[in-house]
Amino acid sequence: MIAAIAFAAVAFGAVAAALSAPWLHRARPRHPWYLLGAAGSTFVVGALIRPWSSERTGWAALLSDAFTVPGYLFMFLSLAGLLLARGSMQRHAVIDGLIVCVGAGLASALLLAMPAAAIDDRPAVVSVLAGLYPLFDVVLVLLLANLAFTTVGLRPSYVLLLCGILALLVGDLAYAIIGVSGQLTGTPLLDLPFLVSCTMIGAAALHPSVADLGRASVMRVQAWSWRRLLLIVPALVVPFVLTAVVTEGPLAARVVVAVGGTAMVALLITRAVSAVQDYAAAQLKSEHQATHDPLTGLPNRLMLAREISRLLATAPPSNSSSAGEPAVWVLFLDLDGFKLVNDSWGHEAGDQLLIEVATRLRATVPRPAMVARVGGDEFVVARVGSRHDTVALVERIMERLSAPVQVSSAEVVITPSIGVVGAPAGMAPVAAVAAVTAEALMRDADTAMYRAKSDGRGRWTEFDASMHERVRDRVEIELALRHALATGQLRLAFQPIVELSTGRLVGAESLIRWTHPSRGTVSPAVFIPIAEDSGLISAIGKWVLDETLRQVSAWREEDLISADFWVSVNVSPASSATPPCRRRSPRRSNAGRCRPARSSWRSPSR
Repeated sequence: MIAAIAFAAVAFGAVAAALSAPWLHRARPRHPWYLLGAAGSTFVVGALIRPWSSERTGWAALLSDAFTVPGYLFMFLSLAGLLLARGSMQRHAVIDGLIVCVGAGLASALLLAMPAAAIDDRPAVVSVLAGLYPLFDVVLVLLLANLAFTTVGLRPSYVLLLCGILALLVGDLAYAIIGVSGQLTGTPLLDLPFLVSCTMIGAAALHPSVADLGRASVMRVQAWSWRRLLLIVPALVVPFVLTAVVTEGPLAARVVVAVGGTAMVALLITRAVSAVQDYAAAQLKSEHQATHDPLTGLPNRLMLAREISRLLATAPPSNSSSAGEPAVWVLFLDLDGFKLVNDSWGHEAGDQLLIEVATRLRATVPRPAMVARVGGDEFVVARVGSRHDTVALVERIMERLSAPVQVSSAEVVITPSIGVVGAPAGMAPVAAVAAVTAEALMRDADTAMYRAKSDGRGRWTEFDASMHERVRDRVEIELALRHALATGQLRLAFQPIVELSTGRLVGAESLIRWTHPSRGTVSPAVFIPIAEDSGLISAIGKWVLDETLRQVSAWREEDLISADFWVSVNVSPASSATPPCRRRSPRRSNAGRCRPARSSWRSPSR
């Protein structure tokens, strides 16, 4: 009686701990802990009435099991709830668990349940259940083991819960062994594992780390590993070992082994097929990630290059890219004003804008044409068709993308600059058409796009061969300008400023000039825009400022100018907008012994 009271006190304490976990430590979700409390309650009732029911006959002998079996069901649902809360039941893990359960079930059925069922002085159901309780515990252990493949790891509450289930397995296994000899109850020592189990489960519910069990997230694990093989291989060996044991046994035993072995083979085949499918799915996902833009889901440059190469080789052949002939067309789009949106509303707004542009392009460009994102705000369309249809598509794209877009808390209007290039279709990039490659077409379309942008933005331009000459000329001018800045080819010319009423010289305008050794005089209207785009404008502005102040200082020392003489210096907006230019102007005026009030900084309009 004292042992029963002590057991009931410990068990109901564990039940109270499980029920209080959602409130004491905010364990979420709550229902697994309520189910665990319900399981503990039914276990306690079943354990307390077992000595009484074991002495009865008929259906009264099943009364203890009528409480114990639902207790296991509640525990199954409790642990499954913890796993499903974070989606941590992986398919291959479930199949592995089924393989182990079938192996354990075969061993329990042949070595424990069937021998116990042969005892005549009690209901066969009671004997069979006594032999199958260890199998139920194995299922619980496997469910809990799946939680180890999450971020829970070896948290104290998890370790305590696992130890509690293992202690339950030891206790049920001990009772199953004595059940083979005809006993349903034994010495109080056989109840010790159940006391340990209740204590461990109660401690798990009371530990603060219990809140982490429901917040676990799945960790990626290998479908095949030596740890999994250590779990699966012994289960696969069970049918072969039992076959050797029951070769001379009853027909029922041989049937159980045959059915169990067949089930394990089927599960193993399913496991292998599942692993192959997972590998194939992972390969497809990896391929998709390698060939698609993660933000918009559009194909990236790699996928686009493959598609253009395929179109060049397989599209219906044509002799030209005239209005009626099919050709491979590449449209290169760049969003005007995208940087302003990014700088004004942040990268999140910029991403939102890019997603909206991608959506509009998908809706505007008919299949099977490909729409790809190849850079920050750069998109490319590749298609096969006539020039007439391509021009019509460009006009539709211009119209759709120019519509207002809701970004963050504002409505913005952006325009695309589009470069268009076409190449005859049905010709592989070899031999006479070796220059017609995917990269060449994208480069030419990019060149045409920049030409459209330089012509005023919000425009589209079709590529022609002369653009190559312009690009090459621009690159040569940039290189020559760098050399001129380093070797002193640049010079200043001063335009006098005269007071008309008196004819007195009151100031001058400092103008930069460049005489190239082979090109001759190069107009500032030509090289200043190139300097701005290449970043040379700051260095040139510094040189102009220093040289102007040096010249003014020299004139002053020679007493060639009056005290109120002033100089106007043209400063590029790209240079004057930077704080360093604003800070250095007064300092350089002082260094040149020219008062800032007598130096004027003017931003030219071109």
